[in-house]
Amino acid sequence: MVGRRVPEQGMTLVELMVTMVIASIVAASTFMFFAGQQRVYETQTKLLNVQQSVWASMEVLNRFIRAEGSGMYGCVRPVGGIVPSLPLARSPDANPDDSDDPPVLLPTDAGAHKLSLRPNAGLRAYNGAGGMQRIPPLWIVDQVVADTSTTGIVAGTDVITVAFGNRSSGTNFDSPLSGTVPDTNAGTNIPLPVGNAAMFQPGEFIVLVGQPGMGVPSTTFGFASDIGCTFLQITSLTNGTPSLLYHAAGATACPPPPAGNCAGSMWNPSIGVGAMVPGVGGYQAPPTGSSTGVRNFGEFWWVQFAIRMTDKNGTRLASQTHNVPVLTMERLDGSPTTPPGPQVLAEGIENLQVAFACDLNADGILTEGPNKAQDEWMLNDPNDVIAPNKAAKCNQPSGVRLTLVARSLTEDNGIDAKGLLNGSPSVENNVRTCCTTSTQTCCDQFRRRVLSTTVYPRN
Repeated sequence: MVGRRVPEQGMTLVELMVTMVIASIVAASTFMFFAGQQRVYETQTKLLNVQQSVWASMEVLNRFIRAEGSGMYGCVRPVGGIVPSLPLARSPDANPDDSDDPPVLLPTDAGAHKLSLRPNAGLRAYNGAGGMQRIPPLWIVDQVVADTSTTGIVAGTDVITVAFGNRSSGTNFDSPLSGTVPDTNAGTNIPLPVGNAAMFQPGEFIVLVGQPGMGVPSTTFGFASDIGCTFLQITSLTNGTPSLLYHAAGATACPPPPAGNCAGSMWNPSIGVGAMVPGVGGYQAPPTGSSTGVRNFGEFWWVQFAIRMTDKNGTRLASQTHNVPVLTMERLDGSPTTPPGPQVLAEGIENLQVAFACDLNADGILTEGPNKAQDEWMLNDPNDVIAPNKAAKCNQPSGVRLTLVARSLTEDNGIDAKGLLNGSPSVENNVRTCCTTSTQTCCDQFRRRVLSTTVYPRN
C-alpha cells in the first residue's frame, strides 16, 4: 500500500508579513524605551554633576566662613561702639580714632559695590607701599558692578572675603611685653620676658595687642576703638636674656613653620608706620599697660571667593575647560599658588549671594520676615537698604546665609526654554528680570540647582 505524501509545512506570505510587522513594533518599542532611558540617564548625569559641584563648593565656603576671624579677638569694634556707617560694604569716611587710625590706603573709588572699598576694621597690616591696610575678618561686597577692579567677576554676584589665623591662639595674648614697642620699623625688636620666645616659631604671624582706645581718653571713645591688633610675621627669634622676636622686611611672605628662619617678610615694614601702632607712645610695657602683649596668630589665611568668567586680563582661568561661570578662590595673603591668581573651585556656579544677620534685640533668634522694622537680616530682600544706624549695630554678624546657583555645562535640548521660562532664578536681593515672559530671547536650556545654607561664625 502506498502512503499519501504530507505537504511541506511553511508560512504563507500573509503570515510572514504579519510576523514582520509585529517584530518591527516590538523592536521599535524596545529602541524607544532604551532611547528614553538614555536621555534620562544623560539628564540625571548632568544634574548629578551640577549637584556635586554645588555641594562641594558650599562645603568649602562653609568651612572657611566658620573660621573667619580666628585670632582676631578684640580687633573689630564691638556692637554699640562708634563704627563706620557701612562696615560690611565699604570703608568709612571717618572713624573714631582718625589721627592714629586712618582709612585704608587704597585707590579712591565711589560706590558701595567696589572691591576697592574695604571695611575699616580688623588687623592693622602693612600695605607694601609705606602705609597701613585693614584686613577685616569678613568682607561682603553686595552685587558687584563692572569696573576695572572687578574685571572678570560676573556683575550682580556677591563677593565674600574672609581672613583668619590657622592654629591661632584664642586668648587675649600669649605673652606680655617686657618693654615698649614704639613703632613697626623692622629694626625695632619685640621684647618678651625671659624664655617666652619659646612660645613662637619663625614663619608664624603675631598680633600685638593693646588696650581699647589706647592713648585716647576713655570718656571720648571708650571701648569703641579696637585693641590695636598690629600684624607682623616672625622671621627669627632669640629665646634668651633678653627674649626677642624679629620681624625683618622682605619681598615675599616667609614659609610657614617648620621651615625655620627667613630673611624677611612682605608683611613687615622696613620703616615705621605710625598708623599700625595706635595710641600715643605705642604699646607700653607692663605694668604701665597691663593689657598689652603678643598673641600667636599662627598661619595667616586671607581668601576671596567670587564668580568669574575670566581673569582680570580677560583670559580663561587655568583648569577651566568651558567658557562658563566658575566659583573661584583666591589667596590674598601672599602665599604662592601655582598657577597664580584665582583658582577654580567648581565650574558651572553662576551666582553667589550672601545675606547676613545680627541678633540686634538679643533674644537669641535671628528674626526674618516681611516686617523690615523687625527683620534682623540684611541683603535678603530686593528692597533691602543698609541703613547706617542699623549697619552700625552689625559689625560682627551672628549668621551668614550663603546661596549658590549651579548650572549644567551644556544646554539640554529636552527643555523648552520659552515654554518653561527657564533661566537663572532670583536669589536673596539679587533679582533676575530676564526670562520672565515666554517671548524673551534670554531664556536658556540649562539644568540648574539652588543650594542655600546658614553659617554661624565661631568668632
